Amino acid sequence: MGTDRIREYDCKCKCGKGTVEIDYCTPDHGWPTATPFWYEARLKCANCSVKYEIHQQDDDFVYVSKQDIADRKVLQAKVDAKNVTLLNSPRVQAMRSRLIQFLDSRPSKAAIHRTLQSIQLSSCTIQTFRKHWKGADEWLRFNFSVHTIPTFMKLLDITDLGIQLQIKAIETLEKQASDTLPPVGNPIYTV
Repeated sequence: MGTDRIREYDCKCKCGKGTVEIDYCTPDHGWPTATPFWYEARLKCANCSVKYEIHQQDDDFVYVSKQDIADRKVLQAKVDAKNVTLLNSPRVQAMRSRLIQFLDSRPSKAAIHRTLQSIQLSSCTIQTFRKHWKGADEWLRFNFSVHTIPTFMKLLDITDLGIQLQIKAIETLEKQASDTLPPVGNPIYTV
């Protein structure tokens, strides 16, 4: 299996010494896929590729500064560090332990399933839930995150302004880290 590529657009780069190439791509097999087509862009210029990358933003292909990309990586690293710090904090670990006790004390797997469905953290059928449930500790390894803490706090009737403020700060940083990178100049090509 491979990829079929058809050159959709090419032009001179910013400095004029190289080229920008945009290909329309499809898998070279007949099986249905979640992504039946996509675009790939290349910047073939020794000068421009030091400063820029080509990114697709919605329908536009734009130059993006490599410095902006590096700054976003630093910002994302801060988000990741704050996530780890919060999840490993004694108050959050105590909440996690309390949540494990709460879920494991339910009288049946069906009761656990109803509890998790009521807070929208389980959408599978009861049969599937029974088949895969291996205990609260195991389930929380995959479902306990900065984003689910507020839901668990409500379930356990916990109010902790310190944790809520930390979550808000993390969400603000996450938004900044995921915002669209500012384009440099006008779009190169629009699909």
